[in-house]
Amino acid sequence: MAKEYSAGYILQGVRELIKSNPDGELWLKAIKKLSVFHLSNSNINSYEPEKEHPILTILDNQVSRGLPTIPSIFLENKFLSRLGITEKKTTRIGSISYNIIEQHKQLVNEHLRAFAIVDTRLHNTSENISFQTWEEHAGSDYEQIFYNNIFNEIFGACSNQVLELQRSITSILEQSDREERATRNQLADLATRFYEQKADFVLQFPQVEGFYKGLIIEIDGSQHFTDPNQQQLDNSRNHFTRQNNWETVRITTREIDNIPKGKKRIIENYLAHPYFKAIRNNVQQPLINSKTGKRYLQLMLSPLAIARVQKAIIKAFKKGLLDLRSEKVSIAVIERDVPCAYLAIDDLREQIRHLSLLQTGEFETVLPEIEVEVFVTPEYKDCELNAGFSIKEFNRNIDFESFDLLIDCAVLSTNFYLDPPEKSVPRRTIVIRSLHSSSEPRKFNFHPSITYNSLYDDSGKLAEDKSVSLSFFLQSLFRKESFREGQIEILNKALQKHNPIALLPTGAGKSLTYQLASLLQPGLTIVVDPIKSLMKDQNENLISAAIDATTYINSSLTPVQREANTRKFAEGEYLFAFVSPERFIVQPFRRTLSHIANNGKCFSYCVIDEAHCVSEWGHDFRTAYLKLGENARLFCSTNNGLEKVPIIGLTGTASFDVLSDVQREVHLIDESSIIRPEKLEREELTFKVKVFNATLAGPTTDRNIWASVGAATHQTLINLVSNELLDEFNARTFSEFVKPKGDSTNCGIIFCPHKGGEFGVKRIAELLRNTFPEIKHAIGEYYGGGDGGDKVLDETQDRFKNNDISVLVATKAFGMGIDKPNIRFTIHVTHPISIEGFYQEAGRAGRDRESAVCFILHCDNLRLKNGNTVAKEIQESFLSNSFRGPNNEKSVIFELLDCITYPHTPNINQITSRVLNENGRICKLNLFPRPPETPHTIYVNGEEFGTNYGQINLRTLQYTPSDNIVPIPEAVEILEQVKDIISNRPNGIGVVDWLQSINETPVEPGIEELLSRIPENQEDIITIGFENNGIQEIVDYLSIQDEAFDYSMMLSSLNFCFTFNQFVSNLKTEYWRNTNHNFNFTAQILSDLEPLYENIRLAPDTFKAVYRLSIIGVVKDYIVNYGASTINLVCINIPDQQILNNLIQYVSRYVTTATASSVRQEVHQIDKPTILRKCIDYLIGFTYEHIYKKRRIAMDNMESAVQKAVEEGDEAFRTEINNYFDSRYVEALRIETHNGDISESEILFDFIHQVGHNKDEIKQLRGSSSRLLESYQANALFYWMRLYSSLLLKDTSKTNLQKDFKSGIEHFKNQYDWVEIDNTIEQLKDEIGHHDNESLKTFEWIIESELTNIAVQRVKSMNKTILSDYGI
Repeated sequence: MAKEYSAGYILQGVRELIKSNPDGELWLKAIKKLSVFHLSNSNINSYEPEKEHPILTILDNQVSRGLPTIPSIFLENKFLSRLGITEKKTTRIGSISYNIIEQHKQLVNEHLRAFAIVDTRLHNTSENISFQTWEEHAGSDYEQIFYNNIFNEIFGACSNQVLELQRSITSILEQSDREERATRNQLADLATRFYEQKADFVLQFPQVEGFYKGLIIEIDGSQHFTDPNQQQLDNSRNHFTRQNNWETVRITTREIDNIPKGKKRIIENYLAHPYFKAIRNNVQQPLINSKTGKRYLQLMLSPLAIARVQKAIIKAFKKGLLDLRSEKVSIAVIERDVPCAYLAIDDLREQIRHLSLLQTGEFETVLPEIEVEVFVTPEYKDCELNAGFSIKEFNRNIDFESFDLLIDCAVLSTNFYLDPPEKSVPRRTIVIRSLHSSSEPRKFNFHPSITYNSLYDDSGKLAEDKSVSLSFFLQSLFRKESFREGQIEILNKALQKHNPIALLPTGAGKSLTYQLASLLQPGLTIVVDPIKSLMKDQNENLISAAIDATTYINSSLTPVQREANTRKFAEGEYLFAFVSPERFIVQPFRRTLSHIANNGKCFSYCVIDEAHCVSEWGHDFRTAYLKLGENARLFCSTNNGLEKVPIIGLTGTASFDVLSDVQREVHLIDESSIIRPEKLEREELTFKVKVFNATLAGPTTDRNIWASVGAATHQTLINLVSNELLDEFNARTFSEFVKPKGDSTNCGIIFCPHKGGEFGVKRIAELLRNTFPEIKHAIGEYYGGGDGGDKVLDETQDRFKNNDISVLVATKAFGMGIDKPNIRFTIHVTHPISIEGFYQEAGRAGRDRESAVCFILHCDNLRLKNGNTVAKEIQESFLSNSFRGPNNEKSVIFELLDCITYPHTPNINQITSRVLNENGRICKLNLFPRPPETPHTIYVNGEEFGTNYGQINLRTLQYTPSDNIVPIPEAVEILEQVKDIISNRPNGIGVVDWLQSINETPVEPGIEELLSRIPENQEDIITIGFENNGIQEIVDYLSIQDEAFDYSMMLSSLNFCFTFNQFVSNLKTEYWRNTNHNFNFTAQILSDLEPLYENIRLAPDTFKAVYRLSIIGVVKDYIVNYGASTINLVCINIPDQQILNNLIQYVSRYVTTATASSVRQEVHQIDKPTILRKCIDYLIGFTYEHIYKKRRIAMDNMESAVQKAVEEGDEAFRTEINNYFDSRYVEALRIETHNGDISESEILFDFIHQVGHNKDEIKQLRGSSSRLLESYQANALFYWMRLYSSLLLKDTSKTNLQKDFKSGIEHFKNQYDWVEIDNTIEQLKDEIGHHDNESLKTFEWIIESELTNIAVQRVKSMNKTILSDYGI
């Protein structure tokens, strides 16, 4: 009984050479096929479960992690020393490569034909082959004649080795395209028609352009041309296989001796395939006939054979064929062709030795001692890879019965009946052969994860032997010479199953840490990424490392693809899956995770990549992040009792505030598991702020200022790339500098704040293409919700990574994690919202450790009416869009408590909402002709003017895609979705009637009343919609004024809108865009509109409200149904006291215990009727006081850093950025102040004395205090520490100095009396006076200017004391 197994190695140098070969795709497909093989042994292939051993399971998975994958460095070094064809090199950034030596490259290319396997020693392969067919007709003799004689006579010696016998038709069709919906539906029909049929012969080579997927050859008896039913069945099958790009040749038994020319030509045409040409070459010029040929056969095929033998031995132990408890086992290996056995077993020992040391601290012997005897065929007895080993020549009479295991291995042959030994025990014999085609998916094995020992010894030093073992796997799996700073610390925590949060610089190898840890565990890893481009990038990076057991699941895939990837992950076909946090709140995905647990599979890790998004995005617009830790622990089973899945958080840029927030929200409470580098500064990056002035055109209005700054920005950008950028790299012209030239291309990213407008991606890309037309093909665009959808974005990303696009104009959707080594520059058209954001996006550059320059464009001379620069105003809009104000949030959540309403919109508008929710694209549906005439067509248009997906005939529901702007596949996807929604309307309703009808849902009682109906401490489901009826109410009102106002116009107008005035302004713009006319919003219309606007509840508002309710405990869980645009809340009726306690517990995660203790009293003072409402009111206020305030401080810090560049130049800006991240006193201050709880003056003066007179140290102290103030705003110590540093550095305005002084007073007086504060001020004056009299005078001026305020506060304090003494 033969069964398929997956395992295969390819030497790194061969793999890289194939990639550059013109026929590289062909050979990679051939090697992939050779990485799946048949293994015959009744014991191993039985349905008895394997006895999983953690180390053997890890190795079992590692050998199959890629098809093929790269071998260990142990094997690479053996091939290097024995064959002398490869050489080892290490790059400047520590990457190891085993390359083909230059003088051998041509010969290796010439010998790639070795992968077109044929065993020229076999001339008669008919022995023991059965020709029983599905028909059971009497023509099997004809089939044997055709196979044994005719095919070879016509098409050449050994040609019949490419024929696959009796393959099922179903496997052919499933292999063609298992995931296509149409194919799956048709396969269901096959079950009753020709499901059990098998093809007599099949030819299938790696698919290349210009050839069918394969060729079916049938030898038909008389019934095929006399029986009408049989003829109809044959014709039906031929048609169906041809639809799937297979051709069929039917040769009758009467034609067997003289095959008609037409039929012969069809076979000949397929045999013109380059793969078969290589086989013919191998037959005519056998590689085994020369020493050189055998050498290259070993180079190509021995790695594949080694992987096969390793897989066989691992399975033999896991299935009990070999006993792990034995002291010694004996294995005989028959090498039918290339050498493999000794190296396979030695490599297995080496890997087990290193794994054992890491797990237990000792070189334990997991395997028994293995005695090996190798038997070779005469043609291969002088192979270099077996030199020095004991080998014997094989003959059939050798007695193999005394061995514990016999492995009979061939790579060149698919034939199981090659001269079998006469004396062997079948139960203890494993036969390994290549196969013609694969029909079974690769499956991995699972075991609860290992808790490794610490990598450090008792003294806290890295244990040298463990470092060597861990480095072995680093080099073997990822070809990296050594670990970078922080990586071992992360791995140490992860391998011990702790929950590390790691902050490493961009480009420092964060991803490698979880990938290596995962491959050293016998389970699944799920990786949560914030953006689709990052999922795709990380998935492809693993594939580039020869690890293809990976997938991603997001909306860029079709629903069928998403379903297939999810199913395959659940069934154990992948080791890694990349998902968004929103997957965890979708019921089907939760069911998938449950399926994984219920079927004996388990998770090793949940990784939160770019973990700062938990804080930066979770509170803003992606609340799924805030439930991520809880959901991961709940649904990602370890299958190890109550043990929860370890969570690894990784980020390249985060303040202490953000890291603390990640800890809080993901519930990672182990402070020792936070890993930070000594510094984040990347010396290869040069930061520059290009400051420019704009000339105001026209009157001083905000509109003119925006336009003037936009025009000046465009001109500055062109000047920058034409001059200053070129000076950095000694280049002549921009076009020449960025011209695509493979891996030598100089690439750049230009970051824009959004898609449209003067500062947007589309306008900047257009500007560059018009200015540099000679490279317009090399300028790409990337932004969320782009024209043409996710496939176009994927193609843009691929083209950029492949250097076909060299300049990418992008939003921050491309700003995280993308790993591309040759990005030489980044340019921010306006400064980002935070220093973290700038560092993250600028960090895309210089990842090859070569010099790169990162620019920010900044116009400083024009201010809007509110005093903001245009750049600041843009960032303000982002902040305001995320935080729409406490009153707005309270209105939304209180409405949900009062009543539950749904959108009362025509079904045509609900289709628009579903497309937006599921695909992230706004589409506009227009009936033609317009009612009252009866529509017969629906036009599906995009958001941008002129963007048209196509049209759907309302009578037939047939659609016609448009080729206008949108690529046809993208148009088809949208049209298919719209068609499916319409098709699923209720029975008996006409299409037009249904599209125009309003599906009104009655108003339901609010959450508060529904909660009261649930028995105390019991749960029930409450369903709410993403939105209420607010938008439709506005549409209904405005469409009376003008029917041009529609639902899609409202959606566009609400985007980045956070005030009523902005909404009206956006409406005016959208109306003009759609009609080319202006609309007069009268005072009455505005008066009527405003309360309607205030009543709108959109999906982001709803998700925030749900999260707030989950904080206080009345929502225990929630599940999102994106198709129905609803959320199912798992609500629990808990007592008021518990609600209040939950609120206090949440608040205490942010503030000191003393502050949190006052919550109870403050809540009771809120003027709301119930504790639930009081707590919500307090919670929203607290959110704005703490979280929103921190966002604003982060934004101000970015602006302050840019202003440094304006006033003092680029070096000051660089210092500000690096000090922000690398301030060396941050950690010490955080510990000394107990995370900001303590503000004793002694700490202040201890650090003042530490920094002394050193100006660099004083800068570090200021950077530390500024960074800590983002997290701990109530600590007076940090304000006065920053005040002290700024006074001595003399580079801060008096206004800001006064603010820090006043803030220090404000917070000190809450903890100390005025005597203590006076003493601290006097001591501070002394310290400043020791350094600089001018700074002292400034400080005294600040004190004097605040004397009045201080006096008033003292009197108030004194009055309180007196009243207290009298008991008042």
